[in-house]
Amino acid sequence: MSLSGQVLSRLLPQWHDAIWQLCEHTYLQQPSFYVDQQDNHQLNVNLLLLAQCLDNADIELSQAQWHSLIDAISNWDKQVLKPYRQARRQAKKQLGKPQYQQMLTVELTLEHQCQRLITLQLDKLLTPDEHEQLREFSINTNQLDQAKHLAKSQHNLQAYLACYQLAAEDLTR
Repeated sequence: MSLSGQVLSRLLPQWHDAIWQLCEHTYLQQPSFYVDQQDNHQLNVNLLLLAQCLDNADIELSQAQWHSLIDAISNWDKQVLKPYRQARRQAKKQLGKPQYQQMLTVELTLEHQCQRLITLQLDKLLTPDEHEQLREFSINTNQLDQAKHLAKSQHNLQAYLACYQLAAEDLTR
């Protein structure tokens, strides 16, 4: 890990890694669903997964807070992540499997940077009690629990989707 990576990891809240691991586990249950939402509705998969995770943790963000999360990653998304993803998809037919896998690995690294940006902004939005609630949720919830746990509400999912004038019913299964 680079020195800047070490400094950044000390700045990230304690729940950072565990929450994104839960999100990754959720993603791996239905990857095509999440990619479809990304492609069909221009949703950010990391934010969509985070909305579901926060619903499971019973932490509610307002639509304005969701807008601030979107704003926090907007430049990274538009200038780095989306152009790279498009280039990877276009290069798929011209590359051998090892080269294409390398491109996927780089894209995953870019996604992790997006998660860091989200985490830094979310850290500013949460109250101390919500920080503690999310920390306890991330410690006490393993990946199997997360998959089985049905959120009591879809408040965050609905608030995030409303930023794009979408409703949960608009998501394609």
